[in-house]
Amino acid sequence: MNKKILIILLMINTAVFAQLKNEPDGFRGIKWGTNLSASKEFYKLGESGDNKSYYNENEKMKIGDIDIERITYESNKDRLWFVTIEAKGITNYHELRKIFNSQYGNSTTSSSDSCGWHFNKVLILMFFSHRYNSITVIYKYISIQNEIDNAKAKKGGGDL
Repeated sequence: MNKKILIILLMINTAVFAQLKNEPDGFRGIKWGTNLSASKEFYKLGESGDNKSYYNENEKMKIGDIDIERITYESNKDRLWFVTIEAKGITNYHELRKIFNSQYGNSTTSSSDSCGWHFNKVLILMFFSHRYNSITVIYKYISIQNEIDNAKAKKGGGDL
C-alpha cells in the first residue's frame, strides 16, 4: 500500500514540474548572485547584518499593462537572492496570474488569493490581500535561502 502512495506522489510531482517552463535565472536581466552595490542603478534602502535592500530608480514600473507600486531587491552577502513586487487591485491580481502562467507555465500551487511556481532553483509566490487590496509577488533564489537557513541553524536561530 505504501509503495502505491509513493508512486502516485512521484507521478503527481513529475506532472506538476513538467508544466513549468522558463525558470528565471534572475530578474529583469539581473542574474541571481549579482552584487547590486557595484551597480550605479541601485540605491540601498537599508541593511541588517548580511542583508541589504535596494531599489532601482530607473525601474520600469509595469508588468504588461499593470502598474507596479514598488520593486525591492534583496541581497545576502552582496548576492541578489530575493525580489519583491507590489501592486494593487483584484483585477490586476488576476491579470498578473495570467501573465505569470503564460510566462512560467501553470502555477504548481494555487488558491483564490495565492499561487506559486516552484522551480529547481527559484520559487515564485504571488499573494492577494483583500484587506489591503494589494498584490505581493516574491522571487526567491533557493540556494542562497538554503545557505541563510543553514547559517541560522548553526547559530541555533533556526525555526522550530
